[in-house]
Amino acid sequence: MFDVPAMLKGWLDRVWVPGVSFNLPEGNAAHPTSRVRHIRMVAVVTTCGAPWWVMAASGFPGRKLIRRSIRLGFSFWLKNVWMCLYSIDTVSNEKRLRYLDRVERRFARIR
Repeated sequence: MFDVPAMLKGWLDRVWVPGVSFNLPEGNAAHPTSRVRHIRMVAVVTTCGAPWWVMAASGFPGRKLIRRSIRLGFSFWLKNVWMCLYSIDTVSNEKRLRYLDRVERRFARIR
C-alpha cells in the first residue's frame, strides 16, 4: 500500500544497477558516478487505491522516493513530475476523464 507502483518498482530494480545507471567508485573516487546525467526530467503518472489523506498521513513514500532519492542519481537540477489519481476504486468516470485530460495537457507542454 505504501510503496511505488509495481511497474515502477520493476524498472528501478532493473535500471538502478552498477554499469547501467551508475559506475562504482574506482581508485581514489569517494562516490559512485552517474551514467545518466543527460536526463532532464523524470515523470510518474499513476493511480492509487488509497485516498489522498491516507497517503499524506504516510508521507507520500512513492513520491518522496522519486523527488528526493532518484533525482540525485540523474542530476540535482532534474525536473520531476508526480501525477496521481487517488481513490481510483471509488472515483467517478468523469473524474478519471478529467485526470487523463490533465495528464495530456501537462505533457503537451514538454519540449
